Amino acid sequence: MTARSAVRICPPRLSGKKRRPWSTSTGAARLDAARSENRSERSNRWSPSPAHRCSSSRRHQTANHRHRPHDGHWQAELSRALPLGSTPDEESSDPDQGHERHEPPSDLVRLMMWHEVRRSARGRSCWRLVRCVKRRVESFRAGERDCPTLDASVAPNECSLGEEGGNLSGGLRVLFAVCPAQGRLVVARPIRVLLRPLPLPGGEARPYLVRGCSIGLQAWSAGSSKAKPNAPTDAKLVFQARCLKDARDSTPQKTLELGEISGQLEISTLGDPRFTVASVPEQINDPKATAANSVTFLRTIGLSFGAEFRSAPPSLFLLLDDADLEGIHHVELVVTLSVAGATEAAATVNDVLDIPLKREFLALNLLDEVGDPLASQDISLSYAEGTSVELTTDAKGQVRVQNPPGGAEALFGFPSLDAIRNELKRRWDKPRNKPRLRGNRAVSVVSMTDTLDAEVTLAPGVRSVSLQPRVELVRFVGLFFETSKAFLLPAAKARLGELQALYDAHPTSTLLVVGHADRAGGSSYNDQLSLERADAMASFLKDEVDGFTKFYEPSVAKEKRWGDREDRMMLKSLDDGAALFASGDPVQAFRNSRSIQETGPTGPVTRKALVGEYMASDQAVLPASMELVTHGCGENFPDVSTRDGVAEEENRRVELFFFDTGFGVQPAPPGKSSGPNSTAYPEWRRRAEQTHEFDLRLGETRLLRLRLLDSAHQPLSGMDWSILHEFGTETGQTDDAGNLTARIPARVESAVLVHDFGALDLGIILFPPVEEVLGTQLRLNNLGYECPTQGTLDTETQDALLDFQFDHDLDETGSMDQPTLSKLQEIYGQ
Repeated sequence: MTARSAVRICPPRLSGKKRRPWSTSTGAARLDAARSENRSERSNRWSPSPAHRCSSSRRHQTANHRHRPHDGHWQAELSRALPLGSTPDEESSDPDQGHERHEPPSDLVRLMMWHEVRRSARGRSCWRLVRCVKRRVESFRAGERDCPTLDASVAPNECSLGEEGGNLSGGLRVLFAVCPAQGRLVVARPIRVLLRPLPLPGGEARPYLVRGCSIGLQAWSAGSSKAKPNAPTDAKLVFQARCLKDARDSTPQKTLELGEISGQLEISTLGDPRFTVASVPEQINDPKATAANSVTFLRTIGLSFGAEFRSAPPSLFLLLDDADLEGIHHVELVVTLSVAGATEAAATVNDVLDIPLKREFLALNLLDEVGDPLASQDISLSYAEGTSVELTTDAKGQVRVQNPPGGAEALFGFPSLDAIRNELKRRWDKPRNKPRLRGNRAVSVVSMTDTLDAEVTLAPGVRSVSLQPRVELVRFVGLFFETSKAFLLPAAKARLGELQALYDAHPTSTLLVVGHADRAGGSSYNDQLSLERADAMASFLKDEVDGFTKFYEPSVAKEKRWGDREDRMMLKSLDDGAALFASGDPVQAFRNSRSIQETGPTGPVTRKALVGEYMASDQAVLPASMELVTHGCGENFPDVSTRDGVAEEENRRVELFFFDTGFGVQPAPPGKSSGPNSTAYPEWRRRAEQTHEFDLRLGETRLLRLRLLDSAHQPLSGMDWSILHEFGTETGQTDDAGNLTARIPARVESAVLVHDFGALDLGIILFPPVEEVLGTQLRLNNLGYECPTQGTLDTETQDALLDFQFDHDLDETGSMDQPTLSKLQEIYGQ
């Protein structure tokens, strides 16, 4: 590196300003910069938003000076132009080409900064002049005033990073060595520390948030460094965190000692700072490091290393601990560089990494079912990483966790359910008279059970958890009971089989059975009737035969007593009911098929067997662990408001409430019956979190018309009849022509016709229009004119039409003419 570029110094334009001398001391040269106008001090800050900066502190200035000459200073020019691709140390073949020559004064030298740019993979470099700094020279040695030359010799900047290896080149080269004609003198500038922010991944929407910083070094200002060229010198980086309540605070809440990095610092021939970490990572001193908590583990704000560092950790390590940041919203990371035991770059000179902390938190509001806070309750939060914490709610039922581990979600629970269960039981023993909270984005509803099976995951932010009684309601509405009766109709029995799923879901529940009545009878009468319906339902659910057979006793009021009518409905609902009635004596057929040794009218043995089969046919098995409680509400709390004395099927209903066993029925029933002003039943309904409704309301009805004839085809007039179907019983008498007319629910598909001569199983179908052959055939058959029902106009159908036309004085055509169809529709009714 012997080639040099000569600098020709132009004569100065005197400004009249007094110049400061250039001097030497203790064998080392020191350059004092010429005075310049507006010498600025600029900080090396990273400012993606006003909320964040990487800089020397707001309260400190850096010494990263830029020197700007003005007209009153000496001016100098290069004696030659440097072509692109050449380096400053290459000599020009014609130094005079293209430039005016001047005799330089002996007391001025220009310092230049060059930027190396890699041009190819082979490492060829080109150099661009990026900055010149003027310096005056008073003397190199006593009595010598020879023109100085600029040492611009450059060696490639190659270094190795850690164990990864690889060549790194580029960066700013600050040429600050001057050499007089008699010799060469190198003066190293002081070193300052750079903190380059590392933004959070995907943080484009919030660029002020950082995950840490990369640390680098930079030569700056005038003066000298204790680091020596090409001679490693002991050095140390000491880190501190200034914890502020917010960015505007001038006084930190506390200052944390974060540790230090020890190593050796050296300056290349051209002054490039290089820091070699002594050992990786053992020599990185972390005050909080333990065997289980290495500096390589993530904490809060991370630190990585720039190219100026050799043997540095390849991944970032962490400086701040979550526990240090409680109540802190802003942190300044500062660093001090000491070389050879003396401070070279104080914290006031180096960059400051400003960190507006991303404050994650978990906040929980613990509430009861109406939104009142649950204070002084112990809860637990379990994090995904395996740690957990136990907290106690404050007077507002709140807990707050600042900066949870990893910003992660937490699973909410209770260390023990006894305390919270006792508190809720105390509250739920009385009516609350407030609407129940509903679950939404902000509120999680948790049903209280013995084990609190529901899991609630709390995400960062505020979440309310409402603890509510687990109550499910099943409503049986419609034709479940006949007027004044507690007999559970076959239609209701079919729906009761659907209860098995609820039994399985709540095997340890307390089941409250509530009966209701309409206003067809008196108030006290309906109080008793509603309780009887609740008892009958409970007996059916438990398969208690005696609960049904007691209604056959002579002591029961006549309008409430059960008899042959209820027997026939139960027989009809059995799987072999049609065959039993086809025998002509369904009761005896039942006895014969079940080997019951009883004769005559239906007796207690036959009834007990019949009721047992009727109860078991729903195929739902009540768990033995489930407790049943019955209650009657009389005519109070109707679904449909009516006048006194009005029968309404929707008000003749039974409701089942499933309460959790740990709490029981709350509030407790006020005796066996509730009066009109009772607050218990409305509270039960209000607390029901889910309602299942089994609807057996009649809805649309159909008109059933039959004509009853004897074996001689003569009308059976004035004969009593009953039609039994799953929704009840229709009764009446035939008219003089033997016609039977009854209106039945449209959902009825089969029924049993009971008359003086036996019983007939009926298939109930909706007839097609009379204009269709099948519609005519079906109507003719029901009127006693037998013919096939295949939908074709065959000979038998024509004969039936002739008989019908003859009986009604119509033209005997044997065809489906309009007068015949009109008469058929008139007589049949539709």
